[in-house]
Amino acid sequence: MRVAPALIVLGVLGVAAAAMSPDITRSARVQDRVEALEDATAKLKAENKRLESSAAQLSERVRELEKRVEAGLPDEVHVVPLKGGGTERWELPTGGAYVQFLRLDGDVPVFTIKNNAGTAEVSLRAGESHVAVDDRGSELRVHTSTLHHIRRDRTGKPAEGLFSVTYERRSPD
Repeated sequence: MRVAPALIVLGVLGVAAAAMSPDITRSARVQDRVEALEDATAKLKAENKRLESSAAQLSERVRELEKRVEAGLPDEVHVVPLKGGGTERWELPTGGAYVQFLRLDGDVPVFTIKNNAGTAEVSLRAGESHVAVDDRGSELRVHTSTLHHIRRDRTGKPAEGLFSVTYERRSPD
């Protein structure tokens, strides 16, 4: 019967030796690392979901703001494509007026604006105007070209400009 206690002692020593084995410790560390990575992945998925929801809400707000802006635009607004050579023409009492997109200077579009008061190369941001005056002595012929709004494509790059060109006569005083 002395064999049974000896076997029990040997079994306990074997389990203790196995627990102290480098393979088991390494395995436990790998398991801990896997669990930590799974936790981090779950957190990243939750954050990604939150960011996607935020992006969708922001896109909807931008669409709503664009609709509001466009509702307040003048009647004679033309769309000028913001790609090389994008051109629009207006018929004014003094003749034709043209706006042609040339290039982007950073994020600011550059246009050639031509009317009876002259030709100019100008950089315009949304909401800015270019005013050209044909001074006839007894009257001023004022041509105003306004870039009201810039529509962007889905990547955020400027795609179209909403332009108006107006003409009015003023007295020089």
